Amino acid sequence: MAEKTEGAFAVTALILGLTFILSSPRIVGVCWDDETHFVRTISIVSMFDSVKYEAENKLVEDFPQLNQQITDKTYSYESLREYSQTLDGLYDRAHADNQEVLRPYDEATIGYKSLGGIYSIAYIVPAIAIIIGKGLHLSFAHVFLLGKISILLAYTMIIYYAIKRLRYGKILMSVIALLPTSMVLASSYSYDWWVIALTLAGTSYYIGNLQRPEETLQYRDLFMMVACFALGIMPKWVYCVMLLPLFFFPKEKFKDKRQRGVWYAFLIGGMAIIFFLFVLPVLHHGLGMGDTRGGEGINASEQLWWILQLPGSYLQKLIGFMAGYLGFNVAPLYTTNMGYLGQGDYGILLLILIAVILYLDRGEEKRKVTWLRISQWATFLILVAVIVTVFYLVYTPVGGQVLQGCQGRYLLPVLFPLAYSLGIDGISIKFDKNHMVMAALGLISLVFLLDYYTLYISYL
Repeated sequence: MAEKTEGAFAVTALILGLTFILSSPRIVGVCWDDETHFVRTISIVSMFDSVKYEAENKLVEDFPQLNQQITDKTYSYESLREYSQTLDGLYDRAHADNQEVLRPYDEATIGYKSLGGIYSIAYIVPAIAIIIGKGLHLSFAHVFLLGKISILLAYTMIIYYAIKRLRYGKILMSVIALLPTSMVLASSYSYDWWVIALTLAGTSYYIGNLQRPEETLQYRDLFMMVACFALGIMPKWVYCVMLLPLFFFPKEKFKDKRQRGVWYAFLIGGMAIIFFLFVLPVLHHGLGMGDTRGGEGINASEQLWWILQLPGSYLQKLIGFMAGYLGFNVAPLYTTNMGYLGQGDYGILLLILIAVILYLDRGEEKRKVTWLRISQWATFLILVAVIVTVFYLVYTPVGGQVLQGCQGRYLLPVLFPLAYSLGIDGISIKFDKNHMVMAALGLISLVFLLDYYTLYISYL
């Protein structure tokens, strides 16, 4: 297991993910914003005929009531089964009457307007699975599940190869990728799984190359590194900050000055593309009103003007919020939080597990990586500051004292590089690493199942 940690991860991820997918409610309103992500996925599927199924429309329209049942724990096994059977009935009747549509797309609840951003790339995987399910004439429930299963398979496969790329730190990456919050996102309609998996893959190419000082960089490694990060940040461009450590590759890793120049040109060009795709349109068109889900008084443009007028006041708020946001007591927000099902009880335990593993799962040869630590810590703090600022702009009333909408799951993509940079090489492990793999994956699996039982199964 120590030599093939990626295989142990894959088996564990598939068991936990399939357990969640096959037993959780076959509705939207279970994971954060899954109704929106389902809408966007179905929008891609329906591009082929510009129409949609009545069952899909009903599921989205019923989101408020369904979500209320989940958060208030007022559901039962029978009520969830009956609702699923209702959707299957609508779906089957459409086939039986040879009327596969509800109405033209521009009159439906789900519309092409849902495909307005580059983030739609993250929905291609479940969209293909749903198209296959419909082609096989599966029931609506099974088509719905097939979309989630495809996400789980893609997430598992990407991280499998990311772990395989590392010489050490394999167990640490496995644990972070298997956190209950990570697994819920990877087993639901979401684009967070895409961001987490691909940024972890980019990080593994980066750190994996540093772990091989005897090897010079290959152009394919440089391409894969940037490609993984570029694809991963498409749904959430704020994670472009994660590209900063790539500027600090040691000179001896490059074959020659020409390759080093190509690398920096590649990175600067990538940052320029990100600027023109994301930042420039905002500067040109303005920030607009922001996200009205934050409540009354939301106006992103006025909020930005408020920050520019009172930078000291905002900086004080930013530092105060970050101090609480990064505290140990909020670890359950990004370790055992299971969306609308609720928050588990063992988040601090998993943070302790990560702290132990980051010191034990290291190379035995002492390396000087001061520049790596500084770049990763700086990246982490800058990224958190950017995320917090974005939510202050678009989700918090103008001049508000309490920042809203900034959830713990946004730390997941950067959790591995941060944890890895805190570890120390040169520690000799005296016990069998196979046992460490079994203990780490066994503990995190146990926490996942206990929390899932407490938050959902026990109420059925």
